[in-house]
Amino acid sequence: MSSSFPTTMRSLASQSSAGARLLLVSAAALACGWVVWFVRARVPVYAASEHARLEVERATHPVDAQVTGRVVAARLALEAHVAAGDVLVELDAVAERLQLAQARAKLGGLATELEATRRQVAAEERAVVAFRQQLGAALGEAESRLREGQILTRAAKAEAERNRRMHAEAIVSLAELDRAQAEADRRAAAEVGLRATVDRVRRESTTGEADRQARVATLEREAARLEAERSALTASVLSLEYEIERRTIRAPATGRVGEIGTARVGSVLAQGAHVATIVASGGLRVVASFEPAGALGRVRPGQRARVRLDGFPWTEYGAVDATVTEVATELRDGRVRVELGVSPDPSSRIPLQHGLPGVVEVTVEEVTPATLVLRAAGRFG
Repeated sequence: MSSSFPTTMRSLASQSSAGARLLLVSAAALACGWVVWFVRARVPVYAASEHARLEVERATHPVDAQVTGRVVAARLALEAHVAAGDVLVELDAVAERLQLAQARAKLGGLATELEATRRQVAAEERAVVAFRQQLGAALGEAESRLREGQILTRAAKAEAERNRRMHAEAIVSLAELDRAQAEADRRAAAEVGLRATVDRVRRESTTGEADRQARVATLEREAARLEAERSALTASVLSLEYEIERRTIRAPATGRVGEIGTARVGSVLAQGAHVATIVASGGLRVVASFEPAGALGRVRPGQRARVRLDGFPWTEYGAVDATVTEVATELRDGRVRVELGVSPDPSSRIPLQHGLPGVVEVTVEEVTPATLVLRAAGRFG
């Protein structure tokens, strides 16, 4: 039976064929895109913890009395903030302070005396040098006069000898001979005197220098004694300062006072008695426990992670970024302990505080979806 609407039927057949072709092309493009994504895309693989906990790293510093003493001042208040070095308790140190003042005063006097003695040593050493120069000049002058006298003596003796020969030949008179001989004798006597002067100057040089060297040695011994005494007093001052400092109990670290002992003004603290506990504040960290199969060999320091805290849905509040800092090498209660450093987002609405529970997801690798499918097939095949 022929159709009553041939034109309409041909139009409908044409439109149906075009739609089928469009649908086929779309399906083929979608399939190609999926295949490309399946073999080329990279998706992160996470290792999830069983449980995790946000903690604040804290270090406690017990403060104890180093010596026995009576409390004269106490600046302790529970939960008060203190800085490292702040004085918490002072013990009686009056006797030590008096001894320290006396030692310092004596040390100052010794320093003045030692300086004066050193100046005397320097002056005596300069005097020794000047004495050597002076006696050197005097000795040189005496030896020069001795040499001159020796020359004159030889000349006078030669003149007397010549007059003696001439007198024997009756050339000169006896009186002239006597005068020549007398001059020779006078010159010889003068030479003896000049030689004695040279010897005296030499003796004075040796004796005088020895005396001055002895005075220098005596002053140097005195300076050494004063130096030793000053060293002993310096050590005594340092020891007294140390003892006074031991009676000043200071905060060992910056933090808050977490516990107070029995230090009260007027009470006596025994050596080793507990004074207080300083709790030093620290940074945030996350401590998580992982199944060994999911963590060993996969979770390593430096890997990025995200922390989802219980009570703060991640779809509304998001997650907290973290980085693995330490992975335990030994199991504890059958679990692997992992510590992570937290990088808080200032714009986050999550009030990060000690004790918040949650879970940690560590990015251990990035693979293609095809790899994941093959792994799953191998696991369940």
